Amino acid sequence: MRKQIILVFVVASLIMSCNIIGCDNTLSKTNAQNKHTLSFDQITFEKERQAWLEKGVLDYSFYLNYKGTPGKGDWKGTIAVKDGVVLGFVPDVSSYLDVLDEKEGLVWLNTITGIYTIASYKYQAIYYGKGDSQYTMQTKIEVEYDSEFHFPQHYYRSTSVFNPPGELLSYDAEWLYDEFWITGFTLNPNYADMPLRTKDLKHLLVADRSWFEYNRQQWEKQDVPDYSFHLEYRDPAGKVWKGTVSVKDYAVSGFVTEESGLNELQWLDTITGIYSTILNTCQAILKEIPEKYSLKTDIEIEYDNEFHFPQRYRRATRLIIPTRTPPDEIPDSDGFNEEFFWITGFTKLE
Repeated sequence: MRKQIILVFVVASLIMSCNIIGCDNTLSKTNAQNKHTLSFDQITFEKERQAWLEKGVLDYSFYLNYKGTPGKGDWKGTIAVKDGVVLGFVPDVSSYLDVLDEKEGLVWLNTITGIYTIASYKYQAIYYGKGDSQYTMQTKIEVEYDSEFHFPQHYYRSTSVFNPPGELLSYDAEWLYDEFWITGFTLNPNYADMPLRTKDLKHLLVADRSWFEYNRQQWEKQDVPDYSFHLEYRDPAGKVWKGTVSVKDYAVSGFVTEESGLNELQWLDTITGIYSTILNTCQAILKEIPEKYSLKTDIEIEYDNEFHFPQRYRRATRLIIPTRTPPDEIPDSDGFNEEFFWITGFTKLE
């Protein structure tokens, strides 16, 4: 009889363990306080993190491809680590039109140990947080690990928010996610060959890359060789250029100036050339290393619905001055400048 009782207890324990952790080590728990269900293989995560720490690797670099919830941002580039501390970053030029939120996205620009720590905070905050009793939430975290050095090669976290009846919310916050891939892991890299930038000397760029690329591709598909349009441009000093630009066989054939306070203007170009200038502007922003203060640039573009050229463009750049900066070190200027252009009267020529 005693053996039967022990056997029943063991079976019951196994069933309970599979309900909480999952027979594949996947943790599946619901925080009754915040109605948040979490699915995550915590056992493997902690095992791999410990294996990484035991490697004792302090000097390395790796390529990070991070994608966040829309509005939080994407980032691609190389992260260099020396003596266990982030030495700097080399942003990938292909990410120059991505959004990157300082509070969310930038936390992943970290050491491998730091990335493990951030991921740990994420799942602990989900389960132990107070949350909002009005909604129920479901979060799934999946991680793939490198077999040799045990860093997280691929991380994916998605959270769905539900109304009390269990129906998915209709607004944009219904689905939140973080996802990244780590590739190109290199021991003892040559730091001298890396044009490194640091967190405290950064230029944050905010623009909608995916919408930009979509409209640029749609414009190229139109394959319009001959056209004209009216351009109005205003530079950061308030000087204006107005006139008509004519294009023939995909090249500028001439322009008629109505008003000009400028000697040179890079925007006097084809639509394709204007798109390229926007890209070059963004690339220059990410390569720029401010000497003392951080910078933030917002790029706003409105597009034509039919031909998909940029109808309105605005670039606004401002200084982000630390709150502890002594008054005598604050620059005299307001640290803000912006430029605009408008394209109207687009005419396709036969």
